[in-house]
Amino acid sequence: MKKWLAACLLAIALLFVATTAMAGHTKANGEYCLGGSYGLLKEYENQHLRRCNDCQEELLENHWVGQEATCIRKAKCGDCTKRFGEYGPHDYGDWTPNGNGTHTRVCKRNATHKETVSCSGGTATCQAKAVCSVCGQKYGQLAAHDFTAEVAEEKYLKSAATCTEKATYYKSCTVCGEKGTETFEVGNILGHDWGEWQSNGNDTHSRICTRNSGHKETVNCSGGTATCQAKAVCAVCRHEYGQLGTHSFTAETVEEQYLKSAATCTEKAVYYRSCATCGLSAKDTAEEAVFETRALGHDWGKWQSNGDGTHTHVCTRDDTHKETVSCSGGTATCVEQATCKDCGGKYGEKDAANHTGAKKWTTTKTTHEQKWSCCGEITVAKEAHTFGKWVVTEKATSRKDGEKTRTCEVCDYVETAKIPATGTSPKTGDDSHIGMWAGILCVSLAGIVALVVWYKRKNRK
Repeated sequence: MKKWLAACLLAIALLFVATTAMAGHTKANGEYCLGGSYGLLKEYENQHLRRCNDCQEELLENHWVGQEATCIRKAKCGDCTKRFGEYGPHDYGDWTPNGNGTHTRVCKRNATHKETVSCSGGTATCQAKAVCSVCGQKYGQLAAHDFTAEVAEEKYLKSAATCTEKATYYKSCTVCGEKGTETFEVGNILGHDWGEWQSNGNDTHSRICTRNSGHKETVNCSGGTATCQAKAVCAVCRHEYGQLGTHSFTAETVEEQYLKSAATCTEKAVYYRSCATCGLSAKDTAEEAVFETRALGHDWGKWQSNGDGTHTHVCTRDDTHKETVSCSGGTATCVEQATCKDCGGKYGEKDAANHTGAKKWTTTKTTHEQKWSCCGEITVAKEAHTFGKWVVTEKATSRKDGEKTRTCEVCDYVETAKIPATGTSPKTGDDSHIGMWAGILCVSLAGIVALVVWYKRKNRK
């Protein structure tokens, strides 16, 4: 109960101090006056002078807005009631049209305050005046016609399309549709509607437009290919024209009748070209054009080892054609020569460094030796083990032997040894850290005693 009462009194005191501080001020000497009330001494344009009724110090302060300014009165200071600053804004009503291209609005606070401006906004057309975007009344004059519409209708047609000209129309007003004087073109020209091409018998042909017979077109025959047997046929009017062509010795026909020299293992066959049209051979002509086919090439038999690191094969078409090359391919090892990939014979020297087996350890309790399994080459000579430290793998108990091992750091040989049983019973309980727990107990007791002493001294006060 006493603690609750003390807390309430403390809160009241804090509230009193805070309230007093809000009404106070800082004096010229830096001290703080709690103040409470002030007397007004003098008013200025933008400031006022007051005296603190507590410390009697005079305070020059700026006016602050206690009442907002309007269009009929300035702002009022919240301390001295002095009017200061500029007049505030008008509180205008809605705009009202005047019927003469202007509109007016009146202040709600003072009817003598009016504002009149010209109407604006909206767009006039050739049929209606513009409508003001502010007051909504029509104003100004009708606009001129907007002859920008391009409407392709019969009533606006100036001239129809022909073989060479597009259709022409008058532009019209986008608002009322009245026809203007400017024109625009629409669509495509009709183009000529040509009839069939007719040969003129002089290496030319002509055609006439079905829409206008005065439109006639004559051009040279073209296309087709003349040969040594027939003139070219025009690709357009389908009539022959021009002269016979020369022989075209471009055909490459592999036949006995055109053979000049037969092919061998190393030489290509040679043939005369022939006319692609009539088949005439180019033999005995001015050019005597020829072409070659590929040589037969050697028809080699199998490679045979010569036993000296080489092998030979013989052409079946001509046994005087022989080829001897060095054996290649395969891989020599520490126990065998390389096997040639072509003839299968052994060749070259063994490769003592290319082992096909694996390195294997031979161990005893005291020594180790490493050899290659393929050729028996020794890689690590026989030597004593280099053991690491003993590692306990199973602890000994009072009744059962334990076990420890150590490993050779070179060959990983593991030696195992026995750890004799202890022969004594294990301890029970845990007597570790007794000193630590005693220290914690002493510190705790000292803390309790200090709290009791502090509490008694506080109650005496």
